[in-house]
Amino acid sequence: MAIALQCKCGQQLQVQEEHAGKQVQCPVCQAVMVVSAPEAFTAATVTNEFKHCPDCGNRLPREAVVCVNCGLDFQTGKRLQTKVKKSAKKAEHSGNLAQVQRGLAFHYARLIIFLASPVVLLLGLAVGGVAGGLAGGALASLIGILVALALLSTPVLGIIGSILCASVPGKSARSMILVSMSMDTASFGLGLAIILFSVTGVLSDAPGLGLALQFVQFALSVAAWVLFMTFLRRLARSMEEWGLADEAGSIIWFGALLVLVPPLVMAVFSLFLTLVAGRGGGAALAGTRTIVILVLAFVQLILLIKFAFQQLELIRDLRRVIAQRMAAG
Repeated sequence: MAIALQCKCGQQLQVQEEHAGKQVQCPVCQAVMVVSAPEAFTAATVTNEFKHCPDCGNRLPREAVVCVNCGLDFQTGKRLQTKVKKSAKKAEHSGNLAQVQRGLAFHYARLIIFLASPVVLLLGLAVGGVAGGLAGGALASLIGILVALALLSTPVLGIIGSILCASVPGKSARSMILVSMSMDTASFGLGLAIILFSVTGVLSDAPGLGLALQFVQFALSVAAWVLFMTFLRRLARSMEEWGLADEAGSIIWFGALLVLVPPLVMAVFSLFLTLVAGRGGGAALAGTRTIVILVLAFVQLILLIKFAFQQLELIRDLRRVIAQRMAAG
């Protein structure tokens, strides 16, 4: 009497009854299977409330006729061949999240370069000053050129990262990162145009045009950043990471304060100095103005560094959560 087997790959096999309890190999996928005796398929092990599959041991309701884990039919002893569309969707979702994770890595590298460039530049100037002479000047110039090229690469890294992040599941978050990428691209192109106009001397004849272009570029950069942070917030919400979503919202408010408060403080301080100078006290406050400006610049620099590290931490945490979701399937 032949025993019917079905491999996991779907191949149907016929094995003689004397091979029961032995191992056989599928001729298609080379998988090894154990031939069970025909009576092993007649019934599952039944307890008071549940029964267990004789093949995989999965616990099932007493009235079950097919194991939902391995597909074994308890009456015929054959495995059912099924196709689960949900698994394909999960695989696609994981693939999208993998792209998003890579995109966030580009944005992470962008922030690292932004933070490291001033430090490297200062170290280069210090080393050049210590070396002295033509060698020291050449070394400082070379480091300055490399830092400038690194800073020019940061918008490119951001654009590449946003393109990868556009694979995110969800139309709302996808549209948000695409608009952010468009503004980043426009800001980068405008920055290159400003450099070109400066080199060719166009802006020297029209200083007002240069200020207008710089203002537009700054506005585009700020808008692109706000949209990117909003994208991170929606990404965190889509993964039900409410703490990270709140952190992204806090960073947006912190960034808005960094953009608006320093110019406002400087405007109020300048108005105060103008009023004092009109009353004959300008000479006494000439040195005070310089000190206050330096103090404000130092405080703003500290806040900018903290601001950048907060973004790094948020991106790192989001990448960690994505990695955990992909590992969990």
